[in-house]
Amino acid sequence: MAANKKLAIWAPYRGHVGVIKSAENYARICRDLGFEVSFIELCDEWSSYAPVADDFPIRSLTQSARFNNIGKSNRFHRRDFYAYSLLKIPALRRALKDMQPDIVISMLGT
Repeated sequence: MAANKKLAIWAPYRGHVGVIKSAENYARICRDLGFEVSFIELCDEWSSYAPVADDFPIRSLTQSARFNNIGKSNRFHRRDFYAYSLLKIPALRRALKDMQPDIVISMLGT
């Protein structure tokens, strides 16, 4: 068992992709093993997905609601979402430093 171990999941996505169920399953399995699991979201991907939002803490890297829809509506949504992900790397580093997880699981599903 992993008593008092922290695990952070960084899995930004847009659209209907396999990373959604995969990350949720990893989170549930790790929680059952005794990890304290939390998600880090780029925009609003996890806070708008009830099976995760209702069961796990979520830390958002985007403070402005204006950016929550990035990558959802325009023709180049994946390109914009990738670019925004790269711009948020410093915020991700700060979040990880604040959270101090023992393990980080990272996936990209766009």
